[in-house]
Amino acid sequence: MIESSRDAVHRVTLRLYERPFNSITDSAQFDCALLTKGVADVTLRTAGLSIRIQLVPGVLMTTETIYDRVGGYDGLKRIATDILALHHANPVLERRYGVSPKNDEELIKLVTELLASVTGGTETYTGMNMHDAHTGMNINHEEFLEVLTDISKALKKNDVSQADHDAIMNMNFGLMGEVLAH
Repeated sequence: MIESSRDAVHRVTLRLYERPFNSITDSAQFDCALLTKGVADVTLRTAGLSIRIQLVPGVLMTTETIYDRVGGYDGLKRIATDILALHHANPVLERRYGVSPKNDEELIKLVTELLASVTGGTETYTGMNMHDAHTGMNINHEEFLEVLTDISKALKKNDVSQADHDAIMNMNFGLMGEVLAH
């Protein structure tokens, strides 16, 4: 919390994610000094990296999450439903989804939970971790890129902002090592 004193400097610990869909693994220290008219000057230090930014109320300081901006659980469920429909229509992917041991309703539920759990929702992902869920499938690069393409199309269809689209796509791209060829 930033006090109203102009020269106040506070040390705060926050948690950082090592990478998308992974457990919280690190702490960082940041110094925050309140400048005039509510603008805060922040220096973040972690793992030898120092980043200095200014936070302007109403611009960068928000409690609204991607989850909130896409319409919460219902919005993510629409996106998950569109992703699965695109996978079924995609000739590269249909051969996998046509023989999935999970029915469409279960896949939509799991994708919705996964998206909710990494975009600021309170839902818990009840599925297997990505490595175990994809073991034995021998997914290749072409298939993985087609999945990403379908996710991107579903996000755009649901009017997800470019910034949120990019954040979600980066999270999904980060799963490549967990999903490919094992």
